[in-house]
Amino acid sequence: IQPQIEGIVTRIAVRSGERVRTGAVLFEVDAARQEATVGQLESMRAMRALLQGSPGRAEQLAEEALALLPARLDAIYTHLNQVTQIRWDQGRLGELQATWQAMVDRFPQASFARGWLCLSEVELDRREDAHRWLRSLVDAFPDLPRNGIWPSALAVTSVASAALEDEDAAASVHRLLLPYADRVTVLSAPHPVVCLGSVSLYIALAETAMARWEEADKHFGAAIRANTRLGARSLEARTQLGYARMLISRGRARDRPHMLDLLDRAA
Repeated sequence: IQPQIEGIVTRIAVRSGERVRTGAVLFEVDAARQEATVGQLESMRAMRALLQGSPGRAEQLAEEALALLPARLDAIYTHLNQVTQIRWDQGRLGELQATWQAMVDRFPQASFARGWLCLSEVELDRREDAHRWLRSLVDAFPDLPRNGIWPSALAVTSVASAALEDEDAAASVHRLLLPYADRVTVLSAPHPVVCLGSVSLYIALAETAMARWEEADKHFGAAIRANTRLGARSLEARTQLGYARMLISRGRARDRPHMLDLLDRAA
């Protein structure tokens, strides 16, 4: 039996041989739990739309998910993280600086929040503030709980260290990321809401900041293959762009055709 309940198909199993009286209630739906489930599904659809390169559709779905649960802190945090990834792809992360500052003020131990605040400061060209947040984040790593947020916090820190060309910060995050090179990092709340793709991308970005060109070359290649398998067009393009920047920084004339090809594919 598959009754339709507000857009969600709920399976109800009846064992063979059981007698079911006509009109009897087989299953009662908890309205609050059902609403939460719908909200979670909408936010997961938003994540999928963003991975597929449809930021407009992703933002619409993220807004719809929040509208279902506007007072729940986890729904608010999910929405903020999804909109942040959208703005990051759009080059508009600076618009969220005040929002992430407020989040850090409210939850000072939230490493992921400090990472996004740092990157928003980079986009606003407030490099001194960005360096301050990056150092505070790196200094906190030894004491951070290794929970579901930890890998994503490392990934964002790697992006910041590369953007700020901070070799020391890059070295710190590189040591922590390296054992997970073959993994994909996903932020959950508790359902998956943001996929940051192959960990190899963030290892490669750290290696670029450290001028470890050959290792970065290897990890960028691995990240492109992994993000392509995911069907994550936005992450694939971000990886290609980072790879091209690494080749420019390496400064070898023979890298030029490869660099131009990466930029063409990322466009």
